[in-house]
Amino acid sequence: MSCVFSDLLMNNNLDTTMTNNMMSQNNMEEKDMLNAAKKCMETGDMIPILKQEIKYSIKFRRFTEGKEELQIEPPVEKKMELTEHEIEKKKRRREQNRLAALRFRQKNKNKGNTLMKDINKLQAEHDYLTRLHSELLAERESLVNRLKEHFQICAFRPVDTDLQMLFSRL
Repeated sequence: MSCVFSDLLMNNNLDTTMTNNMMSQNNMEEKDMLNAAKKCMETGDMIPILKQEIKYSIKFRRFTEGKEELQIEPPVEKKMELTEHEIEKKKRRREQNRLAALRFRQKNKNKGNTLMKDINKLQAEHDYLTRLHSELLAERESLVNRLKEHFQICAFRPVDTDLQMLFSRL
């Protein structure tokens, strides 16, 4: 029996019918209290036992005042039947959503394909420019070597300081 009930039974002189009614509910209440105690032991939280004690003290007070027992039941979700219009509306929304998702996926796929094409185009351009750069460097080296050979044969010597700097870099 819960602590509140046992204390009240010992301290108050209740008539026997009230006590008998309480005793018939005792098994259910004890089970609830044991379940709450198990939860407390598992979680280390005293709230389940406190809730049960408060619930039973309220129940006992209402019983001693001659009031009906409160029926506390969790709200039951009522499954509402949809009308034809609502069913059609739901179907239309699902179809629109499906089509929108399809368009979104297609758009992303096209965007990815476009980006891949751009990457390939830029990679090809990069390869071309790298090859052209190498060719131009080779041609420059060839021209510089030819110019150096020419200056060894030719009697012309650059007089201008800018030309001298240019040839010194070669």
